[in-house]
Amino acid sequence: MLLLAKLGITENFWPEFKFIRKEYSATDAGVFAELQHSSWKFIKFTTDSTAITMIQPPKTKELNLVIRRISDLNKFLSVLDSNIVTELRTDFDSSIAPKNISVLIQHFNKMSRLQTVQIHAKLLDSSHALALQNTLALTNISVLDLKTCGIDDEFIAILCNALLHSRVQVLDLYSNRIGNDGVQRLAQVLSSTNIKQLVLSYNRFNIHGLQQLSSGLINSKVTSLKIPSVRIDPEPIQEFFDNIHLMNLEALELYRNIGVENTQMLLNSMTRSNLKKLEIEILTEYLPAFLKTVYHSKVTDLHLISNDPDECCRILAENKEYMKLDKLRIGKGVTAKGLKDLFSAIKLVKELDLQENFKIGDKEMEIISKYLPKTNLQKLVLSGCSFKDDGLASLMNGLQKSSLQYLELRYMKASTEAVVSFMKGVCDSLKVLDISYGNMLDFARIRAESMRYPRLKVIKLSNW
Repeated sequence: MLLLAKLGITENFWPEFKFIRKEYSATDAGVFAELQHSSWKFIKFTTDSTAITMIQPPKTKELNLVIRRISDLNKFLSVLDSNIVTELRTDFDSSIAPKNISVLIQHFNKMSRLQTVQIHAKLLDSSHALALQNTLALTNISVLDLKTCGIDDEFIAILCNALLHSRVQVLDLYSNRIGNDGVQRLAQVLSSTNIKQLVLSYNRFNIHGLQQLSSGLINSKVTSLKIPSVRIDPEPIQEFFDNIHLMNLEALELYRNIGVENTQMLLNSMTRSNLKKLEIEILTEYLPAFLKTVYHSKVTDLHLISNDPDECCRILAENKEYMKLDKLRIGKGVTAKGLKDLFSAIKLVKELDLQENFKIGDKEMEIISKYLPKTNLQKLVLSGCSFKDDGLASLMNGLQKSSLQYLELRYMKASTEAVVSFMKGVCDSLKVLDISYGNMLDFARIRAESMRYPRLKVIKLSNW
């Protein structure tokens, strides 16, 4: 029997099934060999450098490679020459020489269809920035992910020159060492780049860097900005909020920056802005006024972090006439009491995100199950919660009477038996089910069970 058949996968299985992600080790290279000769247009293959030597250049139209624990670059460069790799995510072993990282970056020139690149290395230096400068102008890379790479201001200065001649639209610089000088240089070139999404969270610049960034954003194409935990509190950021209506920003993550003065400034500027998505940490005493402001703004997607999650839910219930949101995410710490208030306030909400609410256990799932049929939710995220088998069974009862289409249950603690039973009860109506990173789940059995439900278009299974 073919390896794919053993895994419960066939070519005509789910014509709309475009995403497969599973942890494939060295012994699973044969599975990939069969996948590459199938009619599927898109394969996501996660492996390490020991398995890559057994992979022949695939014949599929698109290949998404996630290469883990790279220690020998030469072992898989031949695969990258196939010109069908569209996404490459790399995790370099700490022992690999810095020059080998530059070799890989320079190799991007040979990958004509490469669009998304993630480089995960402990320390990228100016030599790597120079390699990017020589490469980005000659490639079609539109997403550049350089989070947690130890990038400093010197690196940024070189990278900015590269961005001027690149197609990069998404730049992720999360958790690096970028200071005021680096942000100032970035601000100077933003208006001449194609960048639309910019992530600068957890860096080293402060209010002065943010002021420079504010000026650079005005004439730029940036529509999404993430700067939580930038060191600007408690100083006010008047200039940023004064200019926000002049920017093209539609999505802003600013939580852990907002003090009392800054909250009022944000309220004053929101109705004049183009913001549609907002992530903010706010004191509950300001929440009623904030909700009214959101109601009169363009914001339809809100991630609300509060010092008292249950009190936040109570205030949402008391002000439900101002709840015109399509998407709502509530921060950690909601209890059973908060859930009852929350569900009374979200009659019109289409997507609810309660991820990482560790207080949501089996009893709390009974509450969610009870109120779920009374909502218009299309998507529900419960990843990282604490419920187990009984909680999953309760959720099944609620889903059978709801209109939910998309369910995310990552890091779930339920057993394989409970998941299979759950699928039998709900997968005739669900379109997407994400149970990645499940606790010791038998993914082969779950995938085989999923074949019974043609309406289920996507099931996401992974431990990586």
